[in-house]
Amino acid sequence: MSDEIEIQFFDGLNNTPALELAMRGWAEMHEKGLSDGNLNIHSSLKAFVAIAPNGHDKLPVGVMTFDPEPTLRRVWIFQSYVIPEFRGRGIYTALWNKLVEYATVELKAKSIQSGTHVRNSAMRAVAKRQGRYEESVLLRFDLP
Repeated sequence: MSDEIEIQFFDGLNNTPALELAMRGWAEMHEKGLSDGNLNIHSSLKAFVAIAPNGHDKLPVGVMTFDPEPTLRRVWIFQSYVIPEFRGRGIYTALWNKLVEYATVELKAKSIQSGTHVRNSAMRAVAKRQGRYEESVLLRFDLP
């Protein structure tokens, strides 16, 4: 399936399929208790969107929103998401590979960073398979 996936770049999220998919991903994580409730999607973010065949049509099925940080020579991933019925088909890997290429060639970045909830075992497993490593843990104390 990954050969049939088209990846589109968006320089901003307004009025794009990237925004809808990112919001859908945030809502799913929130429903599963895998978010802190804060929505971190900004219109100035850049995005790659995976477009896949769906019968006779093509459908936006995955997104990776990110923010290049040129002074730090890194890229920060804000949100990545693949709609459930298209998971396991190489779509996330295609998005990741496109981001790695873009960060390396276009941005001359030295790292790609992101965060996820400690209980998001699926994302943590994918990241590990891609050669990413866990670098820090956020500690929190809620006040009354």
